[in-house]
Amino acid sequence: MVLLDQIVETISFKRQRAATSGRGEVLAEKLQSRRSLTEQIAESILYFVREEQDAGRVFRSEADLIGALSGFLVGLEWGLDVLPEARVGPPRFDLLIIKATERIIIEVNYGRFKQDYIEAAIAKVRTSAASAKACGAILIFLSDSDMDAFAHRLTEDDARTELWVVGNTESYLKSLRKQVT
Repeated sequence: MVLLDQIVETISFKRQRAATSGRGEVLAEKLQSRRSLTEQIAESILYFVREEQDAGRVFRSEADLIGALSGFLVGLEWGLDVLPEARVGPPRFDLLIIKATERIIIEVNYGRFKQDYIEAAIAKVRTSAASAKACGAILIFLSDSDMDAFAHRLTEDDARTELWVVGNTESYLKSLRKQVT
């Protein structure tokens, strides 16, 4: 299973990188801004998810999603180092994004989730981001639902570590309302 996941991730990465590289400059103009790197990446992920939904693509596994997302981010050609399955100290992250001295961790979850799971994942990534000395963290909760995807910042503007959630699940929306209040 691990080998199959690695193969799926690699194929998805190569396909998506090739698709994005041809339009990197156009996408960079749409997506880059003067906002923080974490916010730019969260908005890029949201753009990616919506584009894939509009195209009718269904990810078959978390490995498929991670590979395609990695390929998309590399294909943007923003000078990002995108490291899958990265370890920073004891925790392991699905993706670690490095640009200059900034680190952003990304945790990907694909499937159907209960609200308790989402709340625990948010709490865990907050702790992990602090221990990894990351300037930002992005949690992704995607399902095969055709619900529109949303991106929400869960931290205040003056927080040391920005936390964003991108998702399209009902449980995610319920949990988000609870986390923000």
